[in-house]
Amino acid sequence: MASFSTLNTLADALVHFEIVENTDSIFPPISNLHEVSAELVKEINFNIKEMPYNASEASLCEMVIFPILKSVWINFISKLLLWSHQSLGKNAEISGIPDYIIAKRSPYGRVLDVPFLVMIAAKKDDFDEGWGQCLAQMVTAQSLNKDTEKIYGIVTNGTLWEFGQLEVHTFTKHSESYSLQDLNTLYNVLYYLLELCEKRVDSIAN
Repeated sequence: MASFSTLNTLADALVHFEIVENTDSIFPPISNLHEVSAELVKEINFNIKEMPYNASEASLCEMVIFPILKSVWINFISKLLLWSHQSLGKNAEISGIPDYIIAKRSPYGRVLDVPFLVMIAAKKDDFDEGWGQCLAQMVTAQSLNKDTEKIYGIVTNGTLWEFGQLEVHTFTKHSESYSLQDLNTLYNVLYYLLELCEKRVDSIAN
């Protein structure tokens, strides 16, 4: 069984899984309909100013990525579950642990159900390697879904956030990236993606 980390670039993952790459918009222009809480702004500003958030991947996840993801996810808590460092690959061709997963909330409690979105932190700001590993995770998540369903991926170094989508055998990297400096827009992009995940839960229920 191979590991996510053996796919060192996006090209490696595309060739390995025989996936076609596309560059386009995976979602429309996002309106800032949802306001970021003052508490989140204060926490992120404090962590960036006072703490060594970029000292390691673990500190980046804990001090920057997780607070933002959690603040969005709590709006969807009844239908979605946010997982941290949970393996997807026990029964898949590729093994590995994404940094975060957004999945359907299971009726059995804290049990991993259908995953819709996977996310990893870009090690040493290497987004190409990050997307190679993220695409492998997306393929694994797709294998746990219906193969025709869309799976979303995020790669970030905390400051810059990039988004992608896997649909059948086509990977589309969103044409625009988003900056932590514009936290309000980033928050609303994440909110929109979780709305899409919530609609998937509703479609499964129906």
